[in-house]
Amino acid sequence: MPLFTGKKIFQPMEEWPVYERDWMARISNKGPVLFTGEGLLSQISKDYSLEVNLSFRRGDFVANETGLLTLRGKLGALIRVRDEIWYVYSQTLLLATMLYRLKETVKRVNPMASVIVRSLPPVKPLDDWYFEAIEDASCICWPSSVTDGVIHQEIWKEFGGIERTLEFYRRSWNPSFKLLLECDRLSDAITAIKSGADGIVLKDLKSEMVGEIVKALRERFKKIYIEYCGDMTLFNVDQYASLGLDAISTYRADLTKATASSEMVYTLIPAPDTDEPKHS
Repeated sequence: MPLFTGKKIFQPMEEWPVYERDWMARISNKGPVLFTGEGLLSQISKDYSLEVNLSFRRGDFVANETGLLTLRGKLGALIRVRDEIWYVYSQTLLLATMLYRLKETVKRVNPMASVIVRSLPPVKPLDDWYFEAIEDASCICWPSSVTDGVIHQEIWKEFGGIERTLEFYRRSWNPSFKLLLECDRLSDAITAIKSGADGIVLKDLKSEMVGEIVKALRERFKKIYIEYCGDMTLFNVDQYASLGLDAISTYRADLTKATASSEMVYTLIPAPDTDEPKHS
């Protein structure tokens, strides 16, 4: 008898048996975590025909080990979520938790400073889920895929210098938009501001160098936006937060440097109040 008789060859193996009994996936954290992912969970519910029950709201910080949510439905669908989606959701929670801790560290030192993420994965719908996680962490998502106002150093050097590049952008777009020039030297920052830049983005510098440039610019220009962009971790963000910056940003949200205590657990159990399964 052919193996695939009565079955679609591309149908997931987990969906072949039919059970009357529902199962549950209990999702819990082993350490502090920022709850996020409502958009992703809504999509999971729709795509896998699962009932989602949340214990927390988006943006809640969960300090202790506990159950975050449950998924209820057919066993095959829950297995597929575990194998196909679970890693993505864990990474989304990890991103939100790491950014929340960065934001809280910055806020203790400089309450007025923003934390900006300037990149998203160019993949639908992963970018939407990450965007939601960034917002839930009270950070700003301003990816370079949209008009972010940042003139990168390579661009203005290739285009003929700071003055010419700023003049071109001023002529080319809405005057209400802010222009931020990326640089790594004080002299370039001063030239940019005198040429009409609305702000400066210092890129990939040691905190000592950033501090010197910020101090010099604040002495010369009383109202100027200054941002630092570089690798940000819980181990170095306070060094930059104390320098009087308006914002700290990164293009690389490094999840591997986030604490392992945010590890998540996915447990499959039979749903309560159901009869013994009947197989077909």
